[in-house]
Amino acid sequence: MAIVAEGQNGRIYLSPTAEQEAIARSAQPTWKPDTELSTHSQYMGVPRYGMTKHADLFTPRQLVALTTFSDLVAEAREKAIQDAIAAGIPDDNVPLAEGGTGARAYGEAISVYLAFAVDKGANYWSTICAWHSSREIIMSTFARQAIPMVWDYAEANPFCNSSGNFLSGVDQAVKMITSCPATLDGKVNQHDATLTHSDDATPKIISTDPPYFDNIGYADLSDFFYVWLRRSLSSIYPNIFSTLLVPKAQELVATPYRFGGDKQKAREFFETGLSKAFNRLHDICHADYPLTVYYAFKQTEEDPSPPDSLSHEGRDGPHPPTPSPIGRGGENSEPSPSGRGQGEGGRASTGWETMLEGLVRSGCTIDGTWPMRTERPTGVKVAVNALASSIVLVCRPRPANAPKASRGQFLKELKRELPQALKLLQQGNIAPVDLAQASIGPGMAIYSRYAAVLENDGSPLTVRTALQLINQYLDEYLEEQEGELDSASRWAVTWFAQHRFEPGPYGDAEVLSKAKNVSLESLEELGILEARAGKVRLRERGSLSLPEAGIRLPESLPHWLITQFLIQTLDTQGEMAAAELLASLGEKGPIARDLAYRLYTLCDKKGWAQEALAYNTLVIAWPEISRLALQTKQNNITQPSLF
Repeated sequence: MAIVAEGQNGRIYLSPTAEQEAIARSAQPTWKPDTELSTHSQYMGVPRYGMTKHADLFTPRQLVALTTFSDLVAEAREKAIQDAIAAGIPDDNVPLAEGGTGARAYGEAISVYLAFAVDKGANYWSTICAWHSSREIIMSTFARQAIPMVWDYAEANPFCNSSGNFLSGVDQAVKMITSCPATLDGKVNQHDATLTHSDDATPKIISTDPPYFDNIGYADLSDFFYVWLRRSLSSIYPNIFSTLLVPKAQELVATPYRFGGDKQKAREFFETGLSKAFNRLHDICHADYPLTVYYAFKQTEEDPSPPDSLSHEGRDGPHPPTPSPIGRGGENSEPSPSGRGQGEGGRASTGWETMLEGLVRSGCTIDGTWPMRTERPTGVKVAVNALASSIVLVCRPRPANAPKASRGQFLKELKRELPQALKLLQQGNIAPVDLAQASIGPGMAIYSRYAAVLENDGSPLTVRTALQLINQYLDEYLEEQEGELDSASRWAVTWFAQHRFEPGPYGDAEVLSKAKNVSLESLEELGILEARAGKVRLRERGSLSLPEAGIRLPESLPHWLITQFLIQTLDTQGEMAAAELLASLGEKGPIARDLAYRLYTLCDKKGWAQEALAYNTLVIAWPEISRLALQTKQNNITQPSLF
């Protein structure tokens, strides 16, 4: 055990005294939340280690702090009510939950925000809070949507000036209130999305973020905060806090443990509920406005069998198997950053499939796709290369007389319309990690405009098959962009796909070089590879000699090296240096960005998470690098002399 304290040159770590240990052990809470934790293994790691109740997530001293602050919320409420009466606010005794605006409602409103501050404290006052050793700060309980087992935890001081202090939660509430632009009263109603409502006759403008199949156990995780909110606010909102824990029976997620471990029943519950919800949304949506559906869920599954090829033959027709052009990850594979996996089957996600199936069946057609930067690209999300955007699907009612289409017609339109849509997404600089998700929109727009898309045998072409075909076409589109590369770069991409930066047989490299019309000697002279002892390997970025600033690069510099130089410069010298390099590249810059997309996709399928992150980072930084590069070019333009 150690105490973290502020020293003259940073934080210092001290051994506790016997008195300090005794004080820590002396804390005895008068109340604790003895409610049961969920045992769902996907996002609850602690029950299997004997921590079965919410109280087990806190030390006695943390429980004393949380119960004390929770009780003080009630005291502050009474003080605020008396101050409001003294200030002349009417003492009408109408509670906030019933629409009150007098002194009682004023005091209760203040206590709501103070209760939020206590909940903010709970996020930093549990035994799930790890210590970030490099940044020397405490991490919150919910670094991700789970409660994992943490072996070494940090205990925050609620009265310090650092992470986890109580007043930071109060300050955040104050900032939120003062910056809120609302000038009219807003009304929030909780209602089951699958059931009719008395107000359904009035058309609605609908924007929704549906649940993600089994990805997040919202209700189970919400219990962590609910137990403390209930202690502070149950007298203000008795109906909301009428249950000991968050109600879970109607939560629209596919959670097998609520169905005796039966995954099929859990899936049926989710699919049926989502279909009912989308049917109702379709019926009550205002005709003049689209239904917008936010989705930030990655495609995470590999179908064990490959999808039918992108031919018109389809089911029952003669089509060869379509193996992945990249193959499996091999022994050096890492977990895939977007879950696209390492198999050779078709790619589709149960979450996406179920959501899209519900939309299509409800009579909606997907009218557009808007990638929106809603995800905060910091902390854990950077480390796992998470999505940078939410994908907003813009939906409108499908005409009642919409025709049916054959598989061949669907594929023809997919090949005609998807390339332009993908090019627009790339020109808009969508992050590579988001491209596969965003491409679903324009692809499904084609699929959903028809009443049905039929296989050759008359059976429906399913949403899952459509997703697999869209993803397969995306891979082909990115591969086709390799045609813009020089021969040296095409060799490097193919070798990279097979070996990454590991050595491979010289003979294989020689055969590949002949196919790409380039010699291994020239590749070695360019600095792309090194050959020794019968082996060939690509040179890693860290071993490349970066070009000196101000030196004009040769026109023959391969796109592969340009991309690696840009990534290395961005990583080691920052955006300005990368911009100066980009300014010297002329027309080759945009091709390097396209290559980064291709290499990200390749790494993603192989499961090479860290390498994928490098290419994703370059594309995300591209708008700022391009802006600075243009500025650099303009600054370098000199006025010619007249004499």
